[in-house]
Amino acid sequence: MTTKSGGSTSADLQPVPECPLKYAAGDVIMRSRPWVYSLKVKHILTHCYRCMEKFPLDMKGNTKGRKCGGCACARYCSRKCQNADWKDRHKLECPVMKRATRDRLFDSKSFHGDLLLMYIKIQIKLMKGELEDGPGDCVPPTNRTFLHLLSHREKISETEEAIQLRTETFPQWRSLFEVVDPAGQTFRKNDGDEFLLEIFGKFRINSFGIMSPFKVGHSQYQVGYGIYLGPSVFDHSCDANATQFFDRTALVIRANRNISTLHDVRISYVSAWDSIIQRQAVLEKYCFQCTCALCQDEEIIAEQSAFKCGTDNCSMALPLNDRGRLPCEQCGRINDSELQVAIAVTKALREEYERLRREQPATSFKYLEYLQQLSGLAEKFLHPTNFLLGLFYSLTAPVLLKLKMKEEAFKCVCKAVLPMRSHLNKYDPALLSYLTHLAVWSLEFAPLNQVDYYANECLTQVEQLCGHDHPNSKELRKLAEHCQIATDMVHSL
Repeated sequence: MTTKSGGSTSADLQPVPECPLKYAAGDVIMRSRPWVYSLKVKHILTHCYRCMEKFPLDMKGNTKGRKCGGCACARYCSRKCQNADWKDRHKLECPVMKRATRDRLFDSKSFHGDLLLMYIKIQIKLMKGELEDGPGDCVPPTNRTFLHLLSHREKISETEEAIQLRTETFPQWRSLFEVVDPAGQTFRKNDGDEFLLEIFGKFRINSFGIMSPFKVGHSQYQVGYGIYLGPSVFDHSCDANATQFFDRTALVIRANRNISTLHDVRISYVSAWDSIIQRQAVLEKYCFQCTCALCQDEEIIAEQSAFKCGTDNCSMALPLNDRGRLPCEQCGRINDSELQVAIAVTKALREEYERLRREQPATSFKYLEYLQQLSGLAEKFLHPTNFLLGLFYSLTAPVLLKLKMKEEAFKCVCKAVLPMRSHLNKYDPALLSYLTHLAVWSLEFAPLNQVDYYANECLTQVEQLCGHDHPNSKELRKLAEHCQIATDMVHSL
């Protein structure tokens, strides 16, 4: 368990009588609309600035959206979204976006356009005195306000990111803050950079990346940022007992196993489908180090790093520690030399994985060949359920897709799913995404019984996580029904 909020969750929430403090797997723990949210700059031309839905393409492949006549920047899917956004916030921020667009400020990396748009929306909330959620915005309701959010300003003020903000970014922003608030009710009357850093800390530690809708056979991507006052109380664990997903801009948190009390709810701030080093690097911005079992328990880590028994056709997964020296429980072989080789291979592959994640080489057949060489080396010594081996498959699959090698990508994802099933919670978003891809791709590349297997596995987990009436649940039920009809027809011949 890792604490970010530093206080009891139950103290900040007021559960309504119908909302129990004990949760079974699949129960909705919380549903919250954002206190503030904003679309990422890179999606402004392709997504609705209000609801964040992606615009459909016209016959020529261009996106269609209603452009704001003032800033000529924000775009909307409908008049309803445009009118609601104008009344709520865009009327005040429109002149800022107009100037930033005219002067091409969003093109500058040091300008931090995504962060500015969140700051402006926070400024508007402060001007209006709206420090808390509106009625019905969070169920169960919360007492938390923006002032309750931690910032860890002292810890972040000397970071490289904060120094750049003070020296390069904030000076560019000040004139824009005055456009929104000429009277200086908010940012101008406060003590300069320290207050702006306080806001930055609150954003950095408490914001959620709003993801695109979870759709069968589609990869998710981040479309924006949001600050959710109620959900901000939940602490982190890589081995989370609750899973968050988005219904447009609303954040929904469901239990993925039985939970005794609201205080025991843990969500993950990172993807559990990544190396410990990568997870800890992401968590640094929250100013803590994760101490959950997946990060600290040496026995769990050794099992995730399983290697092969040296006996041909023995399927035993052996832990990468001294227990791996014991006689194999399946064939009795002592694998001392295999353990030494597996330790050396794992060390080299782990270092290479971290390097590739940092550098993110451009997609090419040369890069693909290199990844396949590394995976081939790993397959000789590491067990198919090995976590690191699965991560290499995850690096390889997107490269294959970009190189239009879809069937090879399907086979690669099939291999990646085995360690995911072995080590991740079955409701983990990464695992669900892979399974839904397999359910769709297997229609092209697998026999009917395999299609049916993936479809039903996905259906069970999606219904539990998203609900029986969710569009994904309906689509997967339809796919499973078609598989059953086709299977019955084959058997009747």
